[in-house]
Amino acid sequence: MQFTHSKDDHSPLNFVTLPPPIFSEGLSGIRFLLLLLLVIPIGASAQGAESLRLDSHQNLDVGRSQVDLSVIDSGAILAGYGALEYDTLRDSFEDGDGRTDVAANTVRVGSAYTRTGPNAGPPDPPRDLTAHGGKDDIYISWKPPDDDGGSPIAGYLLQWSSDAGNNWTEQGSWVGVTAKDANRRRGQTIHYRIRAVNKDGNSGWSNIASATAGTPGGATELSATPSGRNQIDLSWKAPSDDAGEAVTGYRIQVSPDGTGNWTNLEGGNTNSTATTYSHTGLQSGTTYYYRVFAINSRGVSRSSSNVVHATASATATAPGAPTGVTATASGRSQISLKWTAPGSNGGSDITAYRIWRSLDGQAPWPWRELVPNTFGPGTTHIDGVVDAGTTYYYRVAAINSVGAGPPSAVAHATTEASAPDMPRNLTATASGPTRIVLSWTVPNDNGGVP
Repeated sequence: MQFTHSKDDHSPLNFVTLPPPIFSEGLSGIRFLLLLLLVIPIGASAQGAESLRLDSHQNLDVGRSQVDLSVIDSGAILAGYGALEYDTLRDSFEDGDGRTDVAANTVRVGSAYTRTGPNAGPPDPPRDLTAHGGKDDIYISWKPPDDDGGSPIAGYLLQWSSDAGNNWTEQGSWVGVTAKDANRRRGQTIHYRIRAVNKDGNSGWSNIASATAGTPGGATELSATPSGRNQIDLSWKAPSDDAGEAVTGYRIQVSPDGTGNWTNLEGGNTNSTATTYSHTGLQSGTTYYYRVFAINSRGVSRSSSNVVHATASATATAPGAPTGVTATASGRSQISLKWTAPGSNGGSDITAYRIWRSLDGQAPWPWRELVPNTFGPGTTHIDGVVDAGTTYYYRVAAINSVGAGPPSAVAHATTEASAPDMPRNLTATASGPTRIVLSWTVPNDNGGVP
């Protein structure tokens, strides 16, 4: 089957594989558009929209022509798509032999790189423009338009503004979908917008995105460890470069596969410089992927930590170690202890604490169990059996249904010293005509000082 120009030259117009019809409405008596890669003889015109007709061949069957799905002969391939518009259709477009039957006797085709109909022209705006600050740079990315206007996207035009969009400056043209705005002043916030370009013109502007240069580097050495029932503990190191502005928090994200669908934990900002986190309430047997970004007053780091993963367990374990243990002397006869519950309870509620005391705090530890079990989850204790002017060392462990966890770091305090008690059992004994000998017993309490 050949298409033939309705113009005077009637030169053959050959074609390649025809895709199945794409309908814009129902089948019967309604027009539809079909994309077709055109192959025409060298020298044939490809300018404008031309009226074409189907030649009458032996396959023609009462207004119904079968379209051959193979290339008829060679020709000059136009690197673009035209649109075929069928004026009359029948109800059936499949004859059961895997070929597409087109019931039409008149078509209209646009020239290469030109879309016929109302949608021809400039592309839609680019989508999802985002910007992320780096140490001295800002990184911009976007997605191509949903509709290229019928012609390939030739590039993108990027603009920036340093006054929140009141005035715009051309940044340059780009072929890909990423850009780097280098050598920005730290602390400077820049707004961006972008538009796409094809041979018919420019799109409208995209959404506006902004970022501030001078954000910190990413967190490093992230690790994830299952910790008790349905809990995973994370730890990482602070970035080596905070870009001159202290890190104030971290953005922790979790994903089911590590490649997308990232979700912020803690609202996207821990608002803490702590470099540990426990993710609780997880589904046992499920693997979770994590990454961490650093945050300072200028924004979120462009780069994240490494991505790590761990699988939540259904079995409880002993809790982690308490943190922030302090010991404070109150006068000469009392020391107050305080601590923070461990970040991991091992998947089972903490029910009590165990407290040890030592007089030197050195290893091997001559520790004595001061309190084997506090019988409650409270995080304070008072040691009232102490001597004045004496230093005591303490450590604490948490207890859950599995048992006691590892001990905390050591804290110490020294009770106040005081004046000693009076000496005891004073006696005076004459020893010759000119000598008296005095004797006594040392005080019961030296006041804490020898």
